[in-house]
Amino acid sequence: MALTLNETDVAMNATFNPMLKDLQANILKHHGRTHAFHLFFSIKQGKAAAAKAWLKKFAATKLVSAFKQLDDTERHHQDPAFDGGLVYTASLSKTGYSKLGVDAAVIPDSPSFRKGMRAQKTVLADKPSEWEPGFKKKIDGLIILADDQIGRLTAEKNSLSAEISKFATIAVTQKGKILRNAAGTGIEHFGYADGI
Repeated sequence: MALTLNETDVAMNATFNPMLKDLQANILKHHGRTHAFHLFFSIKQGKAAAAKAWLKKFAATKLVSAFKQLDDTERHHQDPAFDGGLVYTASLSKTGYSKLGVDAAVIPDSPSFRKGMRAQKTVLADKPSEWEPGFKKKIDGLIILADDQIGRLTAEKNSLSAEISKFATIAVTQKGKILRNAAGTGIEHFGYADGI
């Protein structure tokens, strides 16, 4: 189902529920949690089958849908004590799809995606030579996990890191904490209200 840029309040329209249940969290709206870890990984040689099996299980048991995320947000607005718990997302790069043996016909066909960020350095006015060391490696995937409780989040990050390390090298682990303006609205790193 296609959405147009003039459609709003998709969470409030049952027409969109099938799409929202099939879309992961943190795409249409920010996950809204205070703390996050971003685990960037590179799949090890000969470990594609293990990576596929783990990703399949992760998607079935941990991945949070946009529907659940938006529903949890609404429940939290009605009852500030409500805790929607951890949010998990997964992303693959072109190299990740290729290492997993995904048929080229189903890999996103955006030229920018297929070339990767390093090849887009002129368009992005970027200097890969100045990237942090972990990002100079090929990144095959990213797992984001976020929560309001840093202790629970850190324990889950440690557990997931140990699982991922069986089939991939974690190139970079980034820790994030949400920025909020005076009204309490989450803001992104350029200072704009997130999700607007």
